[in-house]
Amino acid sequence: MLAEAIESRIKDLQARKQRFLHGAEMLRTLVLQCMDTRGEKAISSPELTLGITTRSPDVVVTDEAAVPSRFFTPSLPSWTRKP
Repeated sequence: MLAEAIESRIKDLQARKQRFLHGAEMLRTLVLQCMDTRGEKAISSPELTLGITTRSPDVVVTDEAAVPSRFFTPSLPSWTRKP
């Protein structure tokens, strides 16, 4: 009975977390759209500064054998910890 209540609470909190994450992403998208519409690259206030940066596109390697050896240094797999 207690385990079921805890499981229910966990599901409720996970759903709440997803709503918060979705809301934050929607707010970010809205601010970026407004900045783009106005042609602004940065917004400054005493509390924060928002800015848009232009990044180069990410490189996606689909065939490692095609990469010249001078650009590729093989390494052993490593574990990454996720919090």
